[in-house]
Amino acid sequence: MFARTLARTARTRDSQLICEPLEARALLAAHVMADYFPLDTSTIWNYSGTVNGAPASAVAALSAGTTISGVPTTRLTTVFTPDAGGAATTDVRSYASTVTGLRLVRDSVFDGSRTTNLTFGNGIAFLTPSVDDGAVIHFARSLTGSTSLGRTWTGSVTGDMRIIGLETIDTIGGSYQALKITYTQSITQTGSTGWTATGTIAETRWMVRGVGTVRVDYASSLTASDEGASSFRFNMALESSNRLGDLSGVHLTGKGVVVAYGDTSPGAADGTNFAGVDVNGGTKTRIFKIQNTSALPITLTAGSQGFITISGLNAGEFTVIRQPAQTIQPGQTSLFSIRLDPAAQGFRYATVSFATASSASHPLSFDIRGTGIFIGAINVSGGAGVAIANGASTARTQDGTRVGSAISSGTASVSSTFVISNSGVGALVLSGMPRIFISGLDAQDFVVTASAAGSVTPGGATTFTVTFNPSGIGNRRATVSIVSNDRFNSVFTFVIAGTGM
Repeated sequence: MFARTLARTARTRDSQLICEPLEARALLAAHVMADYFPLDTSTIWNYSGTVNGAPASAVAALSAGTTISGVPTTRLTTVFTPDAGGAATTDVRSYASTVTGLRLVRDSVFDGSRTTNLTFGNGIAFLTPSVDDGAVIHFARSLTGSTSLGRTWTGSVTGDMRIIGLETIDTIGGSYQALKITYTQSITQTGSTGWTATGTIAETRWMVRGVGTVRVDYASSLTASDEGASSFRFNMALESSNRLGDLSGVHLTGKGVVVAYGDTSPGAADGTNFAGVDVNGGTKTRIFKIQNTSALPITLTAGSQGFITISGLNAGEFTVIRQPAQTIQPGQTSLFSIRLDPAAQGFRYATVSFATASSASHPLSFDIRGTGIFIGAINVSGGAGVAIANGASTARTQDGTRVGSAISSGTASVSSTFVISNSGVGALVLSGMPRIFISGLDAQDFVVTASAAGSVTPGGATTFTVTFNPSGIGNRRATVSIVSNDRFNSVFTFVIAGTGM
């Protein structure tokens, strides 16, 4: 008999975990688990799926729990109802959220006239405050239990929680970027009258930041000394939740690809990764489409930019240049556009969100990213690789801009060679005619005897040589100018000087 009760306990436990607030960039980034296991008491989740292959539904809700062993708890109540009718099963789980993480302290199951209570010592440590992709959380705890039919027992549970990573999940409630977690557990129980039972539980769940569990696949088996073996399986997926509000009927796409709710991994396929954009005046625009898949109109609330809010580290570099309609009718779509104008080189991050009045505290949000790049960036050096600043007005021996001395109107001359390098990610194009232009009072004394190449590849370099043959004595000066596609330094200049003897 208890085998059946425990199987039902497992079923309810898993369905609850559906609602349990159990994140992620591709490179082993830490996930803050409180974001995925929201324990605020205003939340309700609705699920649909199967129990042992038969259609069923589940409703889960949070409320304030009792203090257990001096620790305040949050109560998660899940009610499972077969679609074909019959008795419902209620599972009440008490969680303690501590500085060391989330712990399951007690599980009570109400099935018809029977009640089963499980208490797990100081709690099963389900999740630490933050986890990384690939992390394994091991737990081992003693337990005590009782039923309304008079049976009591003691035992132990051991198991592992594994953090797999993010993947896209589609449910009736929407399309989400979900954190996949697997869970395995072994149970051993010994009753006061010599009764024994052993069992296993295995589940896979998908959690969404700010929402909770959106899908769970569960299977359990139990062998009791007086009842033999039994097994149980269910699959449940999110149908709706007040954490989503009206946005549960929103279908968001970019470039025709679904943008998942809470997506934290911007990609090229859906346009959330803007890729490289030239810092020197370049911009790039992405278009996103909102479709109302519900039966009611969706009315967007005001955001930081029209009906869209852009926040995050580099929010000021992303601008909404096309607004969506404030009200979107059932089955209709509306577009909005975001433009990136990077202010600096490197990754540029922001978060886009929008909401309705009923979902203001849980807006639909997704991350966007771009990369500020220089498409051709000029650097000039001379001498032993000493850099020359753009606009340098003083000639120096160490960088080769003071070329030395030569006899006035003589046959001897001195030369200096300079290097033009490209630190950008695109070709540096020298567009001047000529490429190296000499001007100034004594320009005739300085001649380009070896010119630079017209184009320099990223990371590459080219050289040019200036020869000094003075037409008079004393200090002789001129200005070297280089015109290129570097928008910050479109005209690079420096003074060159020599002494006529």
